[in-house]
Amino acid sequence: MKFGTDGIRGIFGKEITEKEAFLCGSALSRGKKINVLIGRDTRIGGKQLTYAFACGLKQNGSTAVDVGICPTSGIAFLTKKLGFDYGVSVTASHNPPEYNGIKIFSCKGEKISPQTERKISNERREDFDETLVLKGEKPENCLINNEIVKHYVDFLSGAGGNLSGLSVVLDVAEGAAYKIAPTVFENSGAKVKAIFSSGDGSKINVGCGALHVENLKKQVLGNGADIGFAFDGDADRVVAVDKFGEVIDGDKMLYILSLYYKNRGNLTNDCAVGTIYTNSGVQEELEKNAIKLFRSKVGDKFVYEKMKQTCAVVGGEKSGHIILNNLHCTGDGILTAKILCRCLLDREKLFYSHKNLKLYPQINVNLDNSQIKTGIKDYEKTAIIGGCKVRIIIRKSGTEKKTRITVEGENYAKEISDAIIKEIKKG
Repeated sequence: MKFGTDGIRGIFGKEITEKEAFLCGSALSRGKKINVLIGRDTRIGGKQLTYAFACGLKQNGSTAVDVGICPTSGIAFLTKKLGFDYGVSVTASHNPPEYNGIKIFSCKGEKISPQTERKISNERREDFDETLVLKGEKPENCLINNEIVKHYVDFLSGAGGNLSGLSVVLDVAEGAAYKIAPTVFENSGAKVKAIFSSGDGSKINVGCGALHVENLKKQVLGNGADIGFAFDGDADRVVAVDKFGEVIDGDKMLYILSLYYKNRGNLTNDCAVGTIYTNSGVQEELEKNAIKLFRSKVGDKFVYEKMKQTCAVVGGEKSGHIILNNLHCTGDGILTAKILCRCLLDREKLFYSHKNLKLYPQINVNLDNSQIKTGIKDYEKTAIIGGCKVRIIIRKSGTEKKTRITVEGENYAKEISDAIIKEIKKG
């Protein structure tokens, strides 16, 4: 397996196996003794992969601490705060229950570098000994400590201040946030209704969470809530629904939070970071407010790198990965939700300015790579067609075996998208 835009992932038992996790742990610790923090989401296979990774560490005399169910961003936070050499999240993020994967963070709480990813991929030993993996049993070099997650809960509970009087619906997607997110909002004084919150990993992301906000919308409207949030399986992304039932995706959150930070005088360099997919309407509206938008490649690790280069405080992706660099160094859905609530309470008019945000139509199509007869390269171009600006993006997914096609434009987007798909399938 190779690292994609966000770790490695695949179908558990086929592409992501205990052997794969063992080899990753062994390669990461090759030639050095390290202490690694490991957590996971609720999906089936998480514990087996956690212990197999720890077995790989054991081969080189390294140790692990297993914190159990914890959002990916919590692993990043705790790795940095508690001085671990690396942090590992066993998760497949927004993917269906049959998938699993591995994300790795450095001691700084940041995604590991491409160089470290290549090292892990290249240094895996092929003389794999099946007896070294304990088949779902905890090795003696792995300490279980669920208590340290409280540090992360305390951090989130304090972020954004007191939310008393706010009514919030949380769709926790049967995932890693199923206990932590409701606890954090209750600690902050909000009235909370949690849905899809049994922690049943066999149902993670199934008809719920950030990719399926229909139920959240119904609950927000039906309960007269002030706002609702839907997280994905490992809670590093979030999508919001306001009290009118309007969906607030990552582009709108990027816009709201950039204005909020600028309004408070906290938007360093008056800039924000999006990706090649960030709607041009967001860029134009930010520019009207004297905020420059920088664009990065797809992937929150690339967003964060661009944020460091530009000293941006706010960055994010349309999918709902939002990074608030003054508080955390990776996308954190719960943290983003807390700060959006603070904005709603402090600057309600500013918060609802998203309703006047003019976004250009985007046609998004995902093609299975099996549908493509010949290989194609990533492509990005802006052109003037019929007097209208059109952006065309073709990109192979870094997390799935798909090619993503996006056409953005006030006119002709559907026609251009159909023509591109026809040509690609024709080969």
